[in-house]
Amino acid sequence: MFKVNDIELQAQIIKVRTAPKLASENERRAKLLLEKQAISQEEYDIVSADYQSASAESQ
Repeated sequence: MFKVNDIELQAQIIKVRTAPKLASENERRAKLLLEKQAISQEEYDIVSADYQSASAESQ
């Protein structure tokens, strides 16, 4: 019998699971900054796209 070293795979799974949470928080902050006109619409769109991408990847 042998054991597979899956540390790298486990790390990737953790990364995929936590990425949407971080991206969601970044999107929330960017939305507040956009409302205060502290960032451009383009900057917000980039953050929003990152959030959507992270959410899709985790599924």
